Amino acid sequence: MTESLKDKVKQLVNEGNAREAISLLQNQADQGDGQAMYDLGCCYAEGWTDKPDEEKALLWYGRAWDAPDTEEIKGKIADSIGDIHFHRKLNFQEAARWYRKSAERGYDWGYCDWGSCFAWGLGESKNTQKALELYKKAYELHGEAEGVTANDIGHVYQGETGEKPDYKKAVSWFRKSAKAGYSWGLYNLASASETGLGTELDREKAFYLYQDVLNTYDDDAAAQAANRMGLLLRQKGDQDEDAYALFRLSARLGSTWGMYNAGALLRDGINGKPDIRRAIKWFSHAYNSYGEASGIAANSLGLIYSDEDFEWFSMEKACRWFRKSASLGYGWGAYNLADNYALGRGVKYNPKKAIKYYTMAYEQDDEASGEAANRLGMLYENGLPGLSVDFSKALAWYRKSVDLGCAPGLYDLAGMYDQGKGCTMDKEKALQLYERAYDMVDEVSGYAACRIGEIYKAGIGIRPDMKKAFFWYERAAESHLEEAFFALGECYEHGEGTEPDSEQAMTWYKKAYDCGGEYAGRASCRIALILEQCREPSEELDKEILQWLQKSADEEFDWGILNLADAYLHGSGVKADGKKAAELLTRVYLMGDEAAGEAANSLTLMYAGGSAGLKQDMNKAIDWAKKSAELDQEFGYYTLGKCYLNGVIVPMDRKKALDYFGKAWNKKGKSEAECAEEIGMIYLQGADGIPTNLPMAMEWFTRGAEAGSTDACLFLGNCYQHGMGVEPDGEKAVSYFTRACKPGAPSAEMAIMNIGSIYEEGMEGVEKNPEIAIQWYQKGAEEGLAMCAAHLGDCYLNGRNGLDIDMEQAMSWYEKASHMEGLGAGVALARMGEIYDYLGGNQVHDMKKAMEFYTRAADANCAAGAFHMGECYEMGRGVAMDGVKAIEWYSRASIMFGEESIRAIESLVNIFRHGAVGVEPDENRAAFWEMMLTEIPSTDPVDTMESMINDTQNTTIN
Repeated sequence: MTESLKDKVKQLVNEGNAREAISLLQNQADQGDGQAMYDLGCCYAEGWTDKPDEEKALLWYGRAWDAPDTEEIKGKIADSIGDIHFHRKLNFQEAARWYRKSAERGYDWGYCDWGSCFAWGLGESKNTQKALELYKKAYELHGEAEGVTANDIGHVYQGETGEKPDYKKAVSWFRKSAKAGYSWGLYNLASASETGLGTELDREKAFYLYQDVLNTYDDDAAAQAANRMGLLLRQKGDQDEDAYALFRLSARLGSTWGMYNAGALLRDGINGKPDIRRAIKWFSHAYNSYGEASGIAANSLGLIYSDEDFEWFSMEKACRWFRKSASLGYGWGAYNLADNYALGRGVKYNPKKAIKYYTMAYEQDDEASGEAANRLGMLYENGLPGLSVDFSKALAWYRKSVDLGCAPGLYDLAGMYDQGKGCTMDKEKALQLYERAYDMVDEVSGYAACRIGEIYKAGIGIRPDMKKAFFWYERAAESHLEEAFFALGECYEHGEGTEPDSEQAMTWYKKAYDCGGEYAGRASCRIALILEQCREPSEELDKEILQWLQKSADEEFDWGILNLADAYLHGSGVKADGKKAAELLTRVYLMGDEAAGEAANSLTLMYAGGSAGLKQDMNKAIDWAKKSAELDQEFGYYTLGKCYLNGVIVPMDRKKALDYFGKAWNKKGKSEAECAEEIGMIYLQGADGIPTNLPMAMEWFTRGAEAGSTDACLFLGNCYQHGMGVEPDGEKAVSYFTRACKPGAPSAEMAIMNIGSIYEEGMEGVEKNPEIAIQWYQKGAEEGLAMCAAHLGDCYLNGRNGLDIDMEQAMSWYEKASHMEGLGAGVALARMGEIYDYLGGNQVHDMKKAMEFYTRAADANCAAGAFHMGECYEMGRGVAMDGVKAIEWYSRASIMFGEESIRAIESLVNIFRHGAVGVEPDENRAAFWEMMLTEIPSTDPVDTMESMINDTQNTTIN
């Protein structure tokens, strides 16, 4: 084809007369001109006169290929044929065959296009190395394909074909592409500077490189470059107007992303001033342009209409836009539409359609896919009306979500293993998944770290480790989670996983309070309690504590209100006000939360005792005890048991008492041991239709002992020591007494004395061992038990248990005992009086001192002291005989503890029968005191127990 003909064809095309140009080419082709045949094929391929006609294009390309004068352009012809098969007919194998022919003739585009077949596995087996080899051959020809090919090589090194990325090499090839004048190579070089992949992160440089793209003649690349420039300016935060201008330029060049970002900027506000109306116009423009951003634009319109603060709020319109977005294949559009079907917002509630659109969102393989899979997992895990729970499906969807890198999906999958839903509970597996979720640095990272801490703290299914728990709570706190702040406060407060530090604890609790969430009330309550426990009491401190409790109450935290009520009850930081306390406690009760039972308990006590101006009202006390019991509170059960046992307000009813004590005992709380004792006593004594039942009584005393009751242990020890209801067994007796002599326990003194007596005398199962007996008495004395110290004095006084008689040691122990608490102090004082009165020894007989000790003994409620004083006045020892004073002292002794109380009554009988100095005989009064001798109960607890047991069935427990 001559040059003049080529010029003529170009002129006709430029003038818009394509048909005449085609006619000229047709005539030339009919004369056998191969170039004309090829050009004619291009006309039909590009659709000069109408739409493209691939068949005619292939026909003329084929004729050009066969023409004898086209040898020099056969590479070009083959590549054009390949393009039609590749891009139009999607026959990749045929395309690859022609690209290969083009490459074999050394045509650069042939190498480039054949390389793409290997790079993407289209028409050829995927082979990245082969692709790079062909691309590089095309590049080395430095022809028209040089820039495009270098850019394609850059994409391969970026890892876009599935190979391991080498970003530095990618940047090197993008640079070569840009140097060759290819606009997209320059664009990708700018993108690398923007992201810092393969080169230094330099957004300023990226901006100027994008600006260079604007100066090329490629509108598509320029449109995208303008869009990126606008986004870079938005990141700076102070150049919104310039960013908007660039988005508009991008939009004018045909980029739907430019249109979308112009709308997004207006929605968010140029310089902080949103313009929703104009945003809607830009989003609509992007949607109607049917480009890459059309789906996200439709979704954005849906989000605008679903905003309740927007003047045209309409969930119906929102759902229509979400549906349009979904129809364009945008995952978030389908996801948001599914949300509304699941909630029945803007559309009729329909769980099946929710499942359908979540599934559609998942299948789009975009950003929403992982979240959609996770949401499907949540639906099947928790169920919806009309959608049954299905843990197996939930697991499957969570796993799909995880495969897509969704951190919430990983967190929820961990939760399934954590709780054993749809799988065997596996805390180790759960921990692994939670740690992976944490490492993803997503919004769930903090929650994952917090849950790891909770697992290590609870130690269920895994060894507890508070140090690890503390470590993970610290990680969770980095995400500013209030539950993590609160957990750290607990760790510092209780010294769990770290050293106790009340100041640090309060710091973390304050952070939890400042979050203003569900932990605010709990945190402020804990601060108040720490202040109360760790600071020196003062009026100012009480006020500060009250302020924190008030904050807790303001957050409607039940325990905070409960403690605030306690402050009003006791006047801590505020004037005591029982009525106010009762109001607050009633408020807690009506809340029906965890502290409701405690509130009922406190109200029971308040009305029972009358507190801080609140009038005592036993009827109300019983009513609150019943409310406490209705809330399954141990205290309520126990209180009602006591009331029915003793007939307080309610009629005495031991059957009901037994029932309530049993319920309280089942709670295994503070009153467990005491309830077991009460039940044991009821069965031991029998009454109100309950027969005496020694085996049952022993069983309950045993339960009381197991629950830590020292009194029950003392009772059982006495039974085994004296063979009451059981065979005597010294070993078991000593075992129970040992458990009863817990330091500080009321039973300790009697228990140690009984152990000592067993070793003093020996019995079945325990050999006599005076040395051990002395050791036990010394142990009791060292613990401040007066009876033990006094008994040691007796041992030295009488030379018992292997000890020599030593009056000085005896007096030393009596002196020590006299300064201790308990009845033994009076006994010791009486003994010292007796030494000065009767024995002498190393001590000088001194009735004055004797009477001083007797008086002190009587004042300590010891019958021996009062009895001896009576003797002194009756017989005139150390004082003038005085029958009246003798009667006074004997009368005091008669109501005191000890054997001498009986001797005192006997002396009273004798005085009134025979008279004394200053007292005439009085048979009536003598008869009265004689009667008292027959009715007075034994002062020996063992005798009392024996009398009870003798009334029971003659049953022996082995």
